[in-house]
Amino acid sequence: MTGKERVLASFRGEETDHLCWAPLIDGYFTSSLPAQGYPEHNVPDALRLVGADIIERHSPTIRRVEDGTIQRRTEYRDGVELEIVETPVGALTTERRKTDTGQTTFITKRPIVTVEDVRVYQYITEHTRFAADFAAFRERMALIGDDGIPTSSGPLTPIQAFLQHLCGVADTIYLLMDYPREMAECFAVMHEQNKEAYRLIGESPTEAVFIYEDTSSTVISPEYYAQYCAAYIDEYAQICHDAGKWFMTHMCGKLSAFNSRLKAGQQDGIDSVCPPTTGDIWAHQARAAWGPGKVIIGGLEPPALKRMTVAETRDYVTRVLDQMPTFRRFILSTGDATSHGTPVENLRAISEVVAAWGWK
Repeated sequence: MTGKERVLASFRGEETDHLCWAPLIDGYFTSSLPAQGYPEHNVPDALRLVGADIIERHSPTIRRVEDGTIQRRTEYRDGVELEIVETPVGALTTERRKTDTGQTTFITKRPIVTVEDVRVYQYITEHTRFAADFAAFRERMALIGDDGIPTSSGPLTPIQAFLQHLCGVADTIYLLMDYPREMAECFAVMHEQNKEAYRLIGESPTEAVFIYEDTSSTVISPEYYAQYCAAYIDEYAQICHDAGKWFMTHMCGKLSAFNSRLKAGQQDGIDSVCPPTTGDIWAHQARAAWGPGKVIIGGLEPPALKRMTVAETRDYVTRVLDQMPTFRRFILSTGDATSHGTPVENLRAISEVVAAWGWK
């Protein structure tokens, strides 16, 4: 089978020649290749380098288009990057710094802190639309060929957008408690815009759509998930299903608290399922909890793969595969992004184990 055939057959729950192995690789990992003696590959070539099937993330599909009332600019002050968005009803500012190593950037001030900021963001949302970028997606299809598939990213549920990017955990909770009406109105506007985005993605040539929720009980409670995520996700899933697309929820945290909700959810699968200690559920436990109908993508903890030897990696993967009752609707992957500096030899060892393993 080709990588593309193997990925799509795994989505459908069909038997494959061997288990699909498609680690989540992005620039975080590829930027570390030169230190290992390899050129800095693009993502598809990095997956080819380690002998894996390709599921490319965040392939360009649509882009946001703001109207002329919104102005953006970037400034630099004393090593701080300021992203400033000005509107007729106010401005939002995001501050970022680089780590001491310069390898990553972190946010030191999020754009939304006060209820006035919520109103500004709602204005931005109301004055933003989407445009197709299907030509760029077709370029990714041509680059990947039969070795796998590019995938599209859909917008987050409103609360996850606030928790991850716009506001942070503490301020989001304070705003929900203190200004429920204003937050509900903003979430409703964001949700309608999200549905517009998913409908446009549905017109694209993508096979699969991923929503990067990063769900974890360390960030959101089961009660808040039920109130603010589950129904939204089901609506986005239905839009994708109506367009003939697979819909996967990227949930890379501690998930066991959400088992009943995930089993009942309309998503086709859960991506980046991570075992302890980063996550809290092994792939075979997820299969038992979520039933045979859900695609499980994940099973391996990224930090573990970085620190293990080749022999330890082989033993670790063998234990994971031994415990899986079936390989149907299972794609072995990293439980989120492959860590910077993960040895290429470890990833190649996984490819060798998978290729030699009989079908379950």
